[in-house]
Amino acid sequence: MTVADGQTLHQVDEKTIGIIGKTPITRVGLAWFPITQLALWAIFARSASRKKPENSRLQWSREGFLKMAVVLGSEWCHNLAHLITSNWIGKPMDQMRIQAGMPRCIYHEINDQGVTPRQHIARSLGGPIINLLFLPVTGLMKSLTKSDSITGETAKIAFQTNLLLSLVS
Repeated sequence: MTVADGQTLHQVDEKTIGIIGKTPITRVGLAWFPITQLALWAIFARSASRKKPENSRLQWSREGFLKMAVVLGSEWCHNLAHLITSNWIGKPMDQMRIQAGMPRCIYHEINDQGVTPRQHIARSLGGPIINLLFLPVTGLMKSLTKSDSITGETAKIAFQTNLLLSLVS
């Protein structure tokens, strides 16, 4: 369904909350609410309680929060790297929309003829490259911490997340 000027109702309700380079950062209604963060925090805290039932709820919650922060922080960095790279090469994405507390890269015309294959490749490599750059740091953190500690568990999941994002996305 569209309104008079050709925009969808979804686009009319969209609010720009900032701009990075030439890319607007948008949200629709309460879609910015960090539901993803809260859900993942709860999942990681529950996992910690099952692995270490002798720990306190505060320790489970702390471990869940830290794991959630490194996993979703890595995802945010990944998407911001796509945004920065697209601006750097002069072919910015149309917008970055915040949905459920997470960034979503929006290209209205994915097969834009004004974007050369090399530019498209450069835009797509921004995210994986930043995660690849995080691997030595997270690998070092993983090797310097006790594997059964909260910091060790957090470092391990940070390394695994950045490895995954550098290889598959």
